[in-house]
Amino acid sequence: MNVIGQWFPCGRLRSSAVVADTEAMGTRPTPVEDFLAEARPERRVMIQAIDAIIRDVAPDLTTAREGRFLGYGPFHYRYASGREGDTFAIGMMDGAQALSVYVVGGEDGRYLTESRADRLGKVSVGKSCIRVKRLEHLDLDAFRDLVAASVDQLRSGSLGAQA
Repeated sequence: MNVIGQWFPCGRLRSSAVVADTEAMGTRPTPVEDFLAEARPERRVMIQAIDAIIRDVAPDLTTAREGRFLGYGPFHYRYASGREGDTFAIGMMDGAQALSVYVVGGEDGRYLTESRADRLGKVSVGKSCIRVKRLEHLDLDAFRDLVAASVDQLRSGSLGAQA
């Protein structure tokens, strides 16, 4: 099983869509600030908390926007078939019913998020997606561990490899 599969709905990124943090410029909002400004007001605290965990675990990950998504850690993947593309290791989308958080990676032949679903709390989990309706429903320690595992795979070059 390939651990990328259909994990991230935005699929391939257009090269023009990957915009690095612009904090140094001071004139444009960062991708995180931009995402927060567009988010539902009742989700902003949740987004800030999840962003803080991701930044704490991996402060060096580049952030970018792709449509309705906020992504962390852009990377290039290539399937054994030769198909390739660009996506993020971690992403968020403010959906109609919940905040969707995507964490890519694999372990023991399964998607990383799916294999740790029972530890994440009272949330809905897909292969690589965690749908969070209320911050207190997400086990933040388990989420931190999940993010760390994905980032470890990104840094080792094994993210997107065959599981």
